[in-house]
Amino acid sequence: MKNTLCFVRSGSAYTSQFIGNLNNLDAANFYSEVYDKYKSFLGVKPKVAAYDLLPDYYSTLFAKKLLASDRSILAVPVQHHHAHIASVLAEKNLNIPVIGLAFDGTGLGADGNIWGCECLLVDGSRYERLAHLEYFHLAGGGLAVRQIWRLAVALVEKSRLPETIENIYPAHQVRQMMDKGINSPLCSSMGRLFDAVAAIIGLRYEVTFEAQAAMEMESLALDILSKKDIISKFFLTMMYAAIRYRGPR
Repeated sequence: MKNTLCFVRSGSAYTSQFIGNLNNLDAANFYSEVYDKYKSFLGVKPKVAAYDLLPDYYSTLFAKKLLASDRSILAVPVQHHHAHIASVLAEKNLNIPVIGLAFDGTGLGADGNIWGCECLLVDGSRYERLAHLEYFHLAGGGLAVRQIWRLAVALVEKSRLPETIENIYPAHQVRQMMDKGINSPLCSSMGRLFDAVAAIIGLRYEVTFEAQAAMEMESLALDILSKKDIISKFFLTMMYAAIRYRGPR
């Protein structure tokens, strides 16, 4: 969804311009064009291809196409959140084991579920999953990323909350999907948790762009905190004035 290409040669990394979401033909063709230009410009013949674990990403399919055309290339599938933490180590030039937190929307995990709120022990190319957000259903698969009321239904069911959105959307159909395991993968995503909570409190039930519900919920929270701060300062000032002014002497 936020693609760039990166070539590594002699210890230096050469990153392309931002290419973006590869879910359309124009972007996919441009991705291939950028690959060819960078390969020619740098004069390299790839020996290793690193790609995301999600099998249907265009970038993953592109890497596998390279592997099929040249059997000498080493394939390195990389878990999404491991990559996040490892990139910080590379940026800071650290070669030590660390405990890292990666709070992110989507990344296929080693157990076949969708990860997204991970505490990992990372030691270079190796990692151990120490903790994560408890799984709940991504009811509807990719559709739940936009129709976040589906996530609200899943979280209400998971947590046995008294809240209901039955009167707004067909929650019973989503429950049936989850019960039967139809297009309802498990996820541990922090981003999806924020979306679910936004829908549960009635802020919004669908989004049109990434993190829309989370940002609106943050803005609402900051506004409430700001008002509370003003009220607190007002009462403190009044109390101070009352203490200082004790009436006419």
